[in-house]
Amino acid sequence: MGGVSRTMVDILLEQGHPVRAFVRQDDERAHSLRQAGAEVCPHPAGEAERLRQAG
Repeated sequence: MGGVSRTMVDILLEQGHPVRAFVRQDDERAHSLRQAGAEVCPHPAGEAERLRQAG
């Protein structure tokens, strides 16, 4: 996750907003997002239908 994206996730969570993060790999960065309180949705790039269903 890029620095700006992670900063935004942290700001939103601190303000009490729910955050859903779409990630390509369920790795350490995804784990870090979960620990911060975000809902993590792993998906391979290009799975547009799965994104629509999650939305």
